[in-house]
Amino acid sequence: MDSQIMEKLTYKIEEMLVKIASQKDEIESLQHEIVRLKSENEAKEVQISNLYENIGSQKKGIEELFHKIDESLKV
Repeated sequence: MDSQIMEKLTYKIEEMLVKIASQKDEIESLQHEIVRLKSENEAKEVQISNLYENIGSQKKGIEELFHKIDESLKV
């Protein structure tokens, strides 16, 4: 009787260890995915920042152009 209980306990413990190992692998996979997504997000933030800089530069260029047009119309 005791040996059957021990066998069942051993089997359950082995099952739990397999589940734990599987969950550990899944956690590691998710951690890698998080790192990848963070990197992707940072790259997109840089792209957005660059777009804002380009828009600002273009806006300044347009403002300067209108200023020159205004000045030339005054003459």
